[in-house]
Amino acid sequence: MDTPFRVWAHELQEFILQAEQGIELPATLLVPLAHANRIAGMLFFDDRGRWTELHQENILAQAVGFLDSQPADLAVLTVDLRGWGDTQPAQLPYEMASWGHSSRWISYVSAANGDPITAMRFRDGLSALAFLRNINRVDPNRIIVAGHGMGGVVAQHVAALDESVIGLCSIAGLACFESLAVSEQYAWSHEDFLPNVLKYYDLPELLAEWKRPVLLINPLDACKRPLNEPARRRIFAPALAANPRLQVVETERPAKAVKAWVEKLIQ
Repeated sequence: MDTPFRVWAHELQEFILQAEQGIELPATLLVPLAHANRIAGMLFFDDRGRWTELHQENILAQAVGFLDSQPADLAVLTVDLRGWGDTQPAQLPYEMASWGHSSRWISYVSAANGDPITAMRFRDGLSALAFLRNINRVDPNRIIVAGHGMGGVVAQHVAALDESVIGLCSIAGLACFESLAVSEQYAWSHEDFLPNVLKYYDLPELLAEWKRPVLLINPLDACKRPLNEPARRRIFAPALAANPRLQVVETERPAKAVKAWVEKLIQ
């Protein structure tokens, strides 16, 4: 744990979370200063690395009102789950071949052992949520889980497994596991396949069962392309009917959409 560092009207602190024995997850906490009462918290996962949406006033920085005269009453904890960001495996010579990426080995071996890497990340997410709940300045009953890419998929599972969070947001995430199963081509990592998942559920079914506010921004197909209108209707219509607080949004300004949604949720 690093010493807190003041950045204008916020305090930033770096942590190493121990999710399981031998598993260390780098995390960054950004908290507004000058708040006597406990404030809401957002837990964020990003398959590109935890700092991506903090840099250059991107989505997370705008959500907390980083350079606003009155920052939002919101703390953000962004975490590198195992294999992402600073925990990404070192590059090896065989990765010069198109078929030699380390994600193949990790996904195949973890699946063969009965504990896929994606499931490990779900557990990491729950551990990070428990940590955020125990931060003194954060209200444990006012926490949002969110993520980008497969981080959004992790966020959906954390919300489904821990029903006390108040909101869920996924940005540019996989729309459904079914698309990976039926598409002849795909752009997602081998690690993003969850063996046997369709025997039990798909992502839209999680959303249908979770009755709290959900914001899906720019959900993607197997090739990481935005869904067209017929595909959105087919995939999300049952979830939209079951959960009136679910929003599916296509926008070129995701930061603006997230900020407005979060402000309404924590006011």
